[in-house]
Amino acid sequence: MDHADIYGDYYCEQLFGEALKLDKSIRNHIEIATKYSIKLCSENYPDRVVKHYDSSAQYIQHSVDSSLSRLGVEHIDILLLHLIGY
Repeated sequence: MDHADIYGDYYCEQLFGEALKLDKSIRNHIEIATKYSIKLCSENYPDRVVKHYDSSAQYIQHSVDSSLSRLGVEHIDILLLHLIGY
């Protein structure tokens, strides 16, 4: 399953995590990929006034921890640098 923290204005991972909770055995049959680096302007992040990219170690760790929490999983199978955004 292909995800990124920014998809759906930062909600898609959470929604997918809620779906996984309905049948936790599904996790054993899929690989989860997610991406990091793009920081979109969003009502969820009102202090951001310019879309920008962040590939710092601190942001990577924050992004991974946030994705794990939203997805409700213990690990991500594939982590990708997100280079192109909308």
